[in-house]
Amino acid sequence: MDLTNDKADSSIVINDDITVIILGREENQIRIGIEAPDDTSIWRGELYRKIEDTAKSIALKNRGRFTPPTCDEVDLYIIKKGYSGFTGEQFCSFYESKGWMVGSNKMKSWRAAVTTWAIKVRNGC
Repeated sequence: MDLTNDKADSSIVINDDITVIILGREENQIRIGIEAPDDTSIWRGELYRKIEDTAKSIALKNRGRFTPPTCDEVDLYIIKKGYSGFTGEQFCSFYESKGWMVGSNKMKSWRAAVTTWAIKVRNGC
């Protein structure tokens, strides 16, 4: 879709709930705004690719035996999944204090634990 000839305040609607609005143009640049539901993740392409590449390298590094993640790894995963309401530092501090135990069992997947944590935060637990 070519937006180069559209006027300011023109818009494109995607799936009934995402709107891309042309805010203005300056020489060879078009300024846009995006309206989307709060649970929709919107990323600049190069940042999203960096997150994906980092996630892939982390996954390759962590094959086999459980290795506790860094706070930055957890933050990247939280961002990638679109979770909110907690940070990687909070997650890591909590499980570090528990010896990376889930109940009486050693943690096997920190990603699964982050997902469970996000569900509990979302449900107000």
